[in-house]
Amino acid sequence: MLIQSHSLIAENVYNHLQQHLGIELQKGFFIYGNIKPDISPRLFKIPHYIDESLHFISNEICQLSNMPFSKDKINLKQFSIQLGVITHYIADYFCHPHHEREAFKDRFFEHLKYETLLHEHMKNPTNLSRKDIDYMCKLNGSKEVLSQILKDLFQSYTAKSPGFQNDAHHAQKASSSIALLIGYNALHAKEKLPIYTAA
Repeated sequence: MLIQSHSLIAENVYNHLQQHLGIELQKGFFIYGNIKPDISPRLFKIPHYIDESLHFISNEICQLSNMPFSKDKINLKQFSIQLGVITHYIADYFCHPHHEREAFKDRFFEHLKYETLLHEHMKNPTNLSRKDIDYMCKLNGSKEVLSQILKDLFQSYTAKSPGFQNDAHHAQKASSSIALLIGYNALHAKEKLPIYTAA
């Protein structure tokens, strides 16, 4: 996805966290985190394809989920950036050229053209998902629970025909769902709550 598309998704995720969990991130740093994987030499080396980076992102999700949420300025800055990095990768996983990697192999300009047209589609706010909560549950460090959540999101995505609307809807839905999952766990990091899913 284009940097501009990641910024659009970040704006919505920021609002969802504030609305549903009362978490107010440092907005500028959160948006920076959402574009950082495309501009940071270290993160740029980590592929934006699910089969090559999901293990890394799953570890990042579990690590951030286990850190008690703090409004301390320095901690909130780092939390905002790191959450942004995670949602960047999640959004890319639900972008057709990233999901159907072989179809766009060695076709950089077609990849870029698709993402440019996708961004034009996403600029209309009605094309982004409004159903942003599917999962708020206690992970308790369980990668199995996280794996099932991601599997459910991918099954929903692949069940629909490829296209701009499917990408826009699921990239926003998945980014918001994972951000809310992390935020919920960070708020309750010191507690032991039962695992549940709410669809």
